[in-house]
Amino acid sequence: MIQAIFITQPASGEHREKIIDVPFREHVIRPWSWVLFCKDDYTEWVACLHGGENAYRHVDVVGTLAFVIADGQGYFIDGQTEELIYYTAESTIRSVVADDQNGLFAYTSDEGDLLVIDQSFVPRPVSLPFQFYTIKLEKIAGKFLVVTYEDRTTNEFKTAWVDMTEAGATR
Repeated sequence: MIQAIFITQPASGEHREKIIDVPFREHVIRPWSWVLFCKDDYTEWVACLHGGENAYRHVDVVGTLAFVIADGQGYFIDGQTEELIYYTAESTIRSVVADDQNGLFAYTSDEGDLLVIDQSFVPRPVSLPFQFYTIKLEKIAGKFLVVTYEDRTTNEFKTAWVDMTEAGATR
């Protein structure tokens, strides 16, 4: 299993670096992030990543696969081979959870999307039976995604167990 953590910009030559970027249709000045990977053989390398459109940063590792959110932009990187496997279309990701046992990841973005992705790298939208102002993904528990959200109709914070297989939810 690899390890991955965000670091500040390293000094030139301190680590072996690899630029990993996504194509954008328009010229936008985006921030850089640096993630230090440690492989199974304890060698280290740094991924230099262009960020997205917010300040959310997060790393989840399942086996050799790291799901890195660099300022809202999602990257799936094989930390062992140092290859970009997939990047998300969303550049405003706000919350992420991973399920180590099943290799599932779930994430939300500013657009209000809730997506589940497995290692086929085909994001699957999950519809929610409630409207929210904010949402935080707490954990994946079997076929359920546990979320905390601010209900738009009552302005109360609530918890829901979202059935990811049937796109239904229980509260």
